[in-house]
Amino acid sequence: MNTGISLISSPVNRGLARPSSRSHLDPARAQSDAGCALLDQLKIPAAIDQFRQALRLQSDLPEARMNLALALLTLGEFEGGWRHFEYPRSGPPRHAGRVWGGEDLTGKDRNEGDANR
Repeated sequence: MNTGISLISSPVNRGLARPSSRSHLDPARAQSDAGCALLDQLKIPAAIDQFRQALRLQSDLPEARMNLALALLTLGEFEGGWRHFEYPRSGPPRHAGRVWGGEDLTGKDRNEGDANR
């Protein structure tokens, strides 16, 4: 089983790859929506092209960036995929804890050092 395809087709992530009802008003959203349609058909390289075009038109379109990240990760393009996935997002943080910095977690309590708990 290709776990990358599972990422895109999982019920959790399917909400990311959904067309916007406002795409007829916005060329960048239209490109992003075209990428979503291609993802639904598992035409991942073509979807990547559409998401990149959307970001050329509007670099702060979060759904295009996240869908691009997932598509790149699916194809094993980890450097580019993680770069887009971790791209700074506006708005409130998506989690309450600290972001893991790669340090060794052996023997540490999962809540250790989390000031929010």
